[in-house]
Amino acid sequence: MLGYGQMRTAPFTEGLNNVAETIPAWLSKALGGKNDESLPRWLTLALEEDAVEEMTQEEEERAINRGSEDFTTRLMNLTRNTEAPRFGYDSWFGRGTNKGPIDPPKLPTLMSLNMVLAWQVASNPPGEDTAAAGGYQIIHKTLKGLVSTMGLTGDELFDQELQDRMWLVLAEGRGLSKFLSRKIDADTFANQIAREWAGFPVLKEDRRGNTIIAIGQSYHQGVGSNKSLLGPKQFEAYRELYALADRSIGE
Repeated sequence: MLGYGQMRTAPFTEGLNNVAETIPAWLSKALGGKNDESLPRWLTLALEEDAVEEMTQEEEERAINRGSEDFTTRLMNLTRNTEAPRFGYDSWFGRGTNKGPIDPPKLPTLMSLNMVLAWQVASNPPGEDTAAAGGYQIIHKTLKGLVSTMGLTGDELFDQELQDRMWLVLAEGRGLSKFLSRKIDADTFANQIAREWAGFPVLKEDRRGNTIIAIGQSYHQGVGSNKSLLGPKQFEAYRELYALADRSIGE
């Protein structure tokens, strides 16, 4: 996410007002709908026990990434572990330091959405949106948009389950289902994720206005203190996560 003095997430994901018309049944269920269909199994690899022992390390990793829901869960967990590695779902920007806004009245997972929104407004410096909250470091503008898009009242707890559902909406707005259905490639999807969460790097060269964003840099590089939060080894593992999933889709 973005550094202190700047927005911590990209502006609210474009086009999410229409997401209800495009999300697949499995995502609808994840968002709390009444659809009883199970998560998609069209990517699940059925492995015999004997075959597992003969698999190479790459084949094992590819098998792990076969199910689209597994890739989704891995990316969701990686987002949280990258953006909020110390305090997870109860994170807020600057927690444990003197760099952030005023502390919220209680832990984020114990606050209603309306309480979180009110705290963000009260603690943000004028003209800024730095009071990011939760495991996915959601800023006020984005959180307010999610409340509307997801049809929430604001009285719901900002707990683990709801935060995960919000991540799914944001990832969907950046092309999750399009990637899983091979409508966009891995690098394109990864670059969209990098626009939403500044801690992630782009996987192909991108442009922000007149600024060229090199592979491995945050899309928001140069805005405040923003940079990719992945070291060299983490970056390679991150790129491989997309690549393995991309090769597995449709097999």
